[in-house]
Amino acid sequence: MELSAEQLAAVERSGQDVCVVAGPGSGKTRVLVERFAWLVERKGVDPIRILAITFTEKAATMMKRKLVDRFANQRQIRQRVERAWVM
Repeated sequence: MELSAEQLAAVERSGQDVCVVAGPGSGKTRVLVERFAWLVERKGVDPIRILAITFTEKAATMMKRKLVDRFANQRQIRQRVERAWVM
């Protein structure tokens, strides 16, 4: 599933923090996962230095699981993602 132009803009925004605000089912969690991964993969940010906050524990758990899965083949990064601030 492709990101919309607005979602991609939020994922790739540089030089400032990003706050994603949208209605239910609009892809907020997906955007946050992609943003986190983009920061790690493209910008070389250590996962421990990223703070990802979402409204519910369910969404935070889903985000963490998706990120761990995404970096499953990169043991060192995956271990840092497992300790990252996703809440």
